Amino acid sequence: MSLQVGSSSQDDDDDLNYHTPDKPVPWKDIPPNAPKAEAKELHIQLDAEAEELMLRKMHDIWKRLMKKPNSVCK
Repeated sequence: MSLQVGSSSQDDDDDLNYHTPDKPVPWKDIPPNAPKAEAKELHIQLDAEAEELMLRKMHDIWKRLMKKPNSVCK
């Protein structure tokens, strides 16, 4: 699973609903009997992807707010 930087507005809307029934929570895909090292590696990878997604969404929201500063300050 990889994340792309710079996406269309439709992709932005999709990312806002990242954990929906049609997009299951990715860490639930880790089998319960996975070896500890493999599970830890998957958790580290998923944490990094979640952090990247969060930072990208925060940046997108900041860009939107900067386009309309007057509407935010009311």
